[in-house]
Amino acid sequence: MDSVSGERLPRGTAFYLGVQTAIERLLLFVVPVAVYRQTGSLSSSGLAYVAEWLPVIVLLPLVGAVVDRSSGPRLLRVTNICRAVVCALVGLSTTLGLGVVPLVLAGSVLGVANIFAYIIFERYVSGFSGEGVATAYSYFQTLQYTMLLAMPVVGGLALSGHGLPWLFALCAAVYAVAALLGPSMQLPAASEPGEAEPSWPDRLRAAVQLARNPLARTVIVLLFAVNLTYGVLYTALPALTSAGGHADVLLPLGYGSAALISLLYFRSAAWLHRHHLVAKLGIAAALTTAGAPLALATTNTPVLAVVVFAVSIGPMVAFTIWSRVVRNQLLDPRHFSLQASVIMTGTTAAYPVAGAYLGLVGDRVPAQLAVAAVSVVCLGMVVTTLVSLRRGQMLGAA
Repeated sequence: MDSVSGERLPRGTAFYLGVQTAIERLLLFVVPVAVYRQTGSLSSSGLAYVAEWLPVIVLLPLVGAVVDRSSGPRLLRVTNICRAVVCALVGLSTTLGLGVVPLVLAGSVLGVANIFAYIIFERYVSGFSGEGVATAYSYFQTLQYTMLLAMPVVGGLALSGHGLPWLFALCAAVYAVAALLGPSMQLPAASEPGEAEPSWPDRLRAAVQLARNPLARTVIVLLFAVNLTYGVLYTALPALTSAGGHADVLLPLGYGSAALISLLYFRSAAWLHRHHLVAKLGIAAALTTAGAPLALATTNTPVLAVVVFAVSIGPMVAFTIWSRVVRNQLLDPRHFSLQASVIMTGTTAAYPVAGAYLGLVGDRVPAQLAVAAVSVVCLGMVVTTLVSLRRGQMLGAA
């Protein structure tokens, strides 16, 4: 796969893809919050999270295979049209007061559409090398976290029966404009000129081979632990803070602080890409999973804000390191999107697990205890994984 220099990275295309995935990320967190506001049940909020993420997990490998064989710009245009229609319909349903079911269905459909944009971004960035990769990912993530500074407004809309229709109308307009004005971009070829397209059995073998790779399994375990902590904490935040009267404070603080720190991180991301990548990934995962149980020992809002800040930063660092590990050491250019989707399936499976966990215990135990318990388990997963790594091999992977 040919690479191009980091200096030639088209910022407009990164912005275009980053804004799309940021909107989806925002909506995926808004829907469980809205469900909690309407039902008062953390278990219902957790089950809504499962319903949103389960189709994403099931369809991820198929999406990866489709992206490998299709035109990225055309796929983006089609998915943007679909997302605009879905947002318009769910906005209408909330106006008519049809309850939380349309919200959950919309979150699920938008989540599936989002993975097309995200995997296309992964494949697009694979055409860059060295500093270009660091720049692309840090720029992409800065856009995502900065976009989530809108969470104070979104929190208010989630509480208002009249506000959600306007939110979805705005999202529908953004997707419609993106479908009309999306920039052209050249995705790296999956195969060399004159080389036959890989058959479906070849693709299946490539996916199985990646799943057997020890480094791939290590990355999946670490990021699964990060995502499980992240998903449980953010889904449970309304229940954690509602008794203290600060229901809409922590989401803005967490995302806002992550957005601000990402501006500095954008400048220093290349440092993360040089040496001992898996060790750094493990440290980021450990900090993320350790923060929640320590901070949740108190109901003090400023202390919780510090924890939310830490848990927001950890995934950002971890996923940028993951991008370098995956691109350089794990993925075959002929099966790039399919293999990337295999990794993503393993790591994002944490989200429906988080929802199922809260669906089971959310209304039976205090929210703080539920979050602290799963965080301790995730921290144990991270520490056990790091201890099992052999120094000088995966810990030193560059």
